[in-house]
Amino acid sequence: GSGQDKSDGPRAIGRAEREIIRRQVAQDVQQHVRSRGTVAGGLERWADALLNPVVPWQKELAAAVRHAVADVQGMVDYRYNRISRRQSSQPRIVLPSLRKPVPNIAIVIDTSGSMSSKMLARCLAEAGSAIKSASGAQSTGVPVISCDAAVHACKKAFRKEQIVLGGGGGTDMRVGIEAAEQLRPKPAIIVLMTDGGTPYPERAPSAKLIVLLLDEQARAGVPTYARCIVVNEA
Repeated sequence: GSGQDKSDGPRAIGRAEREIIRRQVAQDVQQHVRSRGTVAGGLERWADALLNPVVPWQKELAAAVRHAVADVQGMVDYRYNRISRRQSSQPRIVLPSLRKPVPNIAIVIDTSGSMSSKMLARCLAEAGSAIKSASGAQSTGVPVISCDAAVHACKKAFRKEQIVLGGGGGTDMRVGIEAAEQLRPKPAIIVLMTDGGTPYPERAPSAKLIVLLLDEQARAGVPTYARCIVVNEA
């Protein structure tokens, strides 16, 4: 009748609850497969896609550069070399002005003998994308260093056609990272493009390090202080 408690009926499931249920089902599917069970191929692919979404690495690289720029720009500094807009209200006191630092970006490209021509072509293409992503913060060009076990070229570039590559010997990207940190103005972000067959600095550089890795098998060697983005051509 009209006095029946409607709370006993079926309850609508909210969006958050639906997502929790979907993820739990996907986890159950993966666990079943790992325990040597079998499920329909489409169901397994659905579970993998839900729990391990594939983000296009080109977008991830561009986003990583933009986020690093935003992080650095968020470090607001106080400077006394410019008069604050509030100065008129305090004529006898010198007030500091707020200044957001403009982050400088440097790119290091591995040009050692283990880098194939296809890998180098990919580096050039992605260096161009990284330069474009940083163009709003660096109007004077982005320094690009080509390095194997020594630095062979360092030139500011506004587009990939201006990048100079040289090398072909052994691999030690510590040299390229150190050269990037010696640049003036000092970069706040270093993008390293390598196949990963290299030692890395024991300590994190002062700049944010983004590693664009062209060989997924070398991922374990990338230090935890670096942001690693694996190129997946599949």
